[in-house]
Amino acid sequence: MNRRTDGTLVNVGRVARAKLEYQLSRPLFIRLVGQYIQDQTDSLRDDSRTNAPILIAGSSGISRTVPTANNLFHVDALLSYQPTPGTVVFAGYGSDMLDEEAFGFRSLTRTNDAVFVKFSYLFRL
Repeated sequence: MNRRTDGTLVNVGRVARAKLEYQLSRPLFIRLVGQYIQDQTDSLRDDSRTNAPILIAGSSGISRTVPTANNLFHVDALLSYQPTPGTVVFAGYGSDMLDEEAFGFRSLTRTNDAVFVKFSYLFRL
């Protein structure tokens, strides 16, 4: 997105996503997902009248908006095992990493990890 008045950049948002799914056997399935989100925002200003910076009032006082840049790489892995209809086990892992340079992949810093397991069984009476 660019400013109407002078054409300068206000915001850039790019999302690249890849998903790989493979059925290893009838009961066993694996899925890998990788997603990269680049978000860059310039400092905000009143473009319609004064061209002055936008100020935000908070608990610590009044502050000026500042440019931000965020490059997030997210990876998910899922393993599914369904030995019989009605019985299934899911196991998964997810990780978030921040990248200093957009699409650089050289200096990834891990920020969050998540692991989960889910078991479901159908009781028949």
